[in-house]
Amino acid sequence: AQLLRCVPHAVLLEDGQGDISVLVSAAARPLVSADGAAAERLPGGCLLRRNDAAWLEALPQARHYLYPVHPSQSLLCSSTLASSLYLLLLTLAHRRYDDTLRLSDACSADTRPSAEEAQLWRAVVEAGLSDSHPEAHAARLKLWLLQRRSPLA
Repeated sequence: AQLLRCVPHAVLLEDGQGDISVLVSAAARPLVSADGAAAERLPGGCLLRRNDAAWLEALPQARHYLYPVHPSQSLLCSSTLASSLYLLLLTLAHRRYDDTLRLSDACSADTRPSAEEAQLWRAVVEAGLSDSHPEAHAARLKLWLLQRRSPLA
């Protein structure tokens, strides 16, 4: 339960060797503030908007992220920048600042972002703007420093 506290819309998968992965829809846009009837409210004040045409347009053909669960079952592993950014966005939306800070180091790149990655960075910025908690300020500062060193700057 703790492992999935920021991804309540996840599906747990287990293979024949007992390895566990988490499948998460990339088509669900996490939002922090209320967005009307088009979103489904989740615990922690996060909303998932599942019908955002602009959001869906920036996604590749495969509209999901697969996160292998670490053997210690204490963290999710991400294999792409986009999957790391999506998880980062969910931690911000659920106000899990400690997880946000830990994940931020996995969200750096030295190449131009894809349309999907750029969209996720914009959503991370938007999610952080509406939160005035002191730890949210610290998370935003770390993300700002990280982003300054990337091709996004």
